[in-house]
Amino acid sequence: MIVFGGYTSLIALFFPLRTIYAQEQNSIPGSAIRILSKLKYLDKVFLGFGQASNYFKKTKVNFLVDSGNPIRDELLGLKQKNIDQFNNLLIIGGSQGSEFLNHLVPKVLGGINRSSLKIRHQCGLKHREITQEAYKKNNINNQFTISEFIDDMREAYEWSDVVICRGGALTVSELIKVRRSAFIIPIPNSIDNHQILNAKFFEERGFGKVFQQDSDINNLISNLRESILDNTSVKSYYEQLNKNSFTNSSKIIIDNLNI
Repeated sequence: MIVFGGYTSLIALFFPLRTIYAQEQNSIPGSAIRILSKLKYLDKVFLGFGQASNYFKKTKVNFLVDSGNPIRDELLGLKQKNIDQFNNLLIIGGSQGSEFLNHLVPKVLGGINRSSLKIRHQCGLKHREITQEAYKKNNINNQFTISEFIDDMREAYEWSDVVICRGGALTVSELIKVRRSAFIIPIPNSIDNHQILNAKFFEERGFGKVFQQDSDINNLISNLRESILDNTSVKSYYEQLNKNSFTNSSKIIIDNLNI
């Protein structure tokens, strides 16, 4: 049995004689997986982010496996990218979109005069019209596309030079595996601040930059605008990303199952 966090994982309590594995996606483990590990119900824990190991008591050999988070097969094998000046900006707000990003990004881009900048913005269901209006209101003349969903994420990542996004575990893991830099604005009230910690993991490795949503809005707009125009830093992010070795997380997990 493999559990993936959340309180549904506590079903493992009803199977004390089974071999039970957990896959922890975030930088800080959820309560359910920490409970199961303390009660010694887990045979192994696969870590999406290695720093999550700080929250476990290592009682068994190979109990913690730094596997990384598995990503969709369609995203595997993207080519490395070298950036001197970035032109393609992708904004993704998750499957539901992000109202905060939908309002923030047009304000940021409205103060940037760079005709070569192209924009794709995924806004979420029922947010397309209001997001388009925000772009028009801020007099953005760059080539831009607003969509509720992105059906082909591989193509979107291949197209992108820089991504603006939230700090969800799978989003951050995808960025690392496809080697794309990002400006990450984590949701500030996520449980245990896990989005902030996920994003810091990305930033500390020199892959991109983190911005705090609950900072002064005018400073946030100014700082994000400055980063979009800072080609030197973006180039350095890609130098670090291209040093990152690709790990096939799915294979690591499968190879460590006692089956």
